[in-house]
Amino acid sequence: MSKGNPDSLRRLLDDQKLALVICWGLMLVLALLLAGNLYMSKGEEGGSVGELPPFIAVQQPSGETLMVGATEVTVDQWRICEQAQVCPLLSEGQRGSSPMVNMSWADVRVFIRWSAARQGLPLRVPTKEEWLVLAAEQAATKRKPLFTDPRMAWAADYDLTALPVERKTRAVTAFGANSLGIYDIKGNVWEWVAACYYPQPGLPMEVFGCMNGRVAMGEREVGLSEQLRSPGNTGCGGGQPPANVGFRLVYSALEAP
Repeated sequence: MSKGNPDSLRRLLDDQKLALVICWGLMLVLALLLAGNLYMSKGEEGGSVGELPPFIAVQQPSGETLMVGATEVTVDQWRICEQAQVCPLLSEGQRGSSPMVNMSWADVRVFIRWSAARQGLPLRVPTKEEWLVLAAEQAATKRKPLFTDPRMAWAADYDLTALPVERKTRAVTAFGANSLGIYDIKGNVWEWVAACYYPQPGLPMEVFGCMNGRVAMGEREVGLSEQLRSPGNTGCGGGQPPANVGFRLVYSALEAP
């Protein structure tokens, strides 16, 4: 039997070695990519940028620079907190790229504390005044109250909050950005802000919490109970959180490390 051409055999062996080297190289690259992705999503040494929306620098009337989440916090970002067994399991049935809804103010605070610790940033939601700056191009509208009698101020805007036009939220960025680069400021969800709700003008500031509820901003200002998932404690203000209220994160550039 012919032994074949030695040069041909040598070239064949060289080709096999080259193919093996390429194969091992590709496997190494794939392993590194998978490891990087695992760290980004489940890293224990600190948070990753992908866990939060990107932040946009917005100049405030005071001259302070406020770093503002370009979008609301998404369902996927909330799920990272759920997987860490910190946030309540509220994301079931929600689409990952949509803004996270169905959570109370207390739930939002849990996410903020956890995320702030991981990211090393003084995260919070915007104040009502800061939110109005962000929404200046799409100012919230006020409706005529049902009652003008001061004694009925508590019910002046009762049942004026219409159902959202769309019963299902859409993916973040679906409503476009304003001139500041902030997306969906007038989108399909209201947003929690750091403000107490005062149904009657002139009420004194509340020292021990928001007894009348918290403010959510969107097409207009609305008041919501802080503990929407505890009807036994909140009476008429209790029950399930609305499916059209999300939240956006901000932090002061001066306070950042």
